[in-house]
Amino acid sequence: MIFPFSGSYVSTTLAGSHNKSILGRFTYLFIVLQEHCVIESKPDHFLDDLRLHNPWTELKQFAKSIDINDKDPVVHKHTPYIVVLVRLAEKWADAHDGNMPSTRQEKKEFKDLIRAHMLNVDEENYKEAVDSSYKVSVTPGISKYYVSLQKIYQAKAEFDCLALEHHVKEILKQIGRDPDSISRAYIKTFCKNSRKLRICRYRSFKEEFSSPIVSEIQRYFSDEDCSYAMNFYILLRAVDRLAANYSRLPGIFDSEIDEDIPRLKTVAASVLSEMGLNGASLSQDLVTEMCRFGGAEIHPVAAFIGGVASQEVIKLVTKQFVPLGGTFIFNGIDLKSQVLVL
Repeated sequence: MIFPFSGSYVSTTLAGSHNKSILGRFTYLFIVLQEHCVIESKPDHFLDDLRLHNPWTELKQFAKSIDINDKDPVVHKHTPYIVVLVRLAEKWADAHDGNMPSTRQEKKEFKDLIRAHMLNVDEENYKEAVDSSYKVSVTPGISKYYVSLQKIYQAKAEFDCLALEHHVKEILKQIGRDPDSISRAYIKTFCKNSRKLRICRYRSFKEEFSSPIVSEIQRYFSDEDCSYAMNFYILLRAVDRLAANYSRLPGIFDSEIDEDIPRLKTVAASVLSEMGLNGASLSQDLVTEMCRFGGAEIHPVAAFIGGVASQEVIKLVTKQFVPLGGTFIFNGIDLKSQVLVL
């Protein structure tokens, strides 16, 4: 469900999420769902996994069958860059106790190792090995090596699909369903698209409030980039609690603003303590600003968070794109937003 809060508590059933609290220029939104499956995550940058960091036996054997030190310029230029990477990765690992390049300096040295094996500056296969270890770009008709390499990957994909099919049938038997109720074609499609599938699991509204992840909260509070958003979140929760206690939002009456500021500060300190932040304090300016808003709902902020909420609902309904993974905080003063996993 989506529950919009703006001064008074109003609920509108729409989809599986709990949403926003708007106060002046601050607002937050979060999804409350036990689990959500994303069929098509549509990643911005999708990199094919060629298993270069952990090649299987057939790929290793194929790579070893090709001499990357062959001085024939035609053979050297037409050696698949995947083979170059597999062979040189093995050479690197042998010289580094079985470890692959991890630091920036090591990665630079590994690129230099690849360049050192070039015979000519125009060898596109070696340039591709340097520039992109994950992107396949097969040039038609280059050599028989690419056909063999393609068959190796296809055979591995078929083997993995069969292994998954066997596992699926075992699970179906265990739960009392027909082992053939999920077709092989469906399983093959699943394997083909598995890297774009995502499962999002969320903590419940109750868990977030009653069982905070102290280590994450402390990290956010001490992190310069996240501390402002964390301050807003705590204050918005404190405002909700104060409103429940006094049946009104702080600062709603000008004559009581001076009294509401210390009240809100006290409630916020209580929220901090419950979240495991004993001894921590919030910015006095932010506390004052919260009271100064007087429960106002600024239209541009409401429109913005409404748009974000609508966007997340579409993601949840269509099961496309990855929804927010935590609490979305919008700071309308600096026009900044952050997602905190609480």
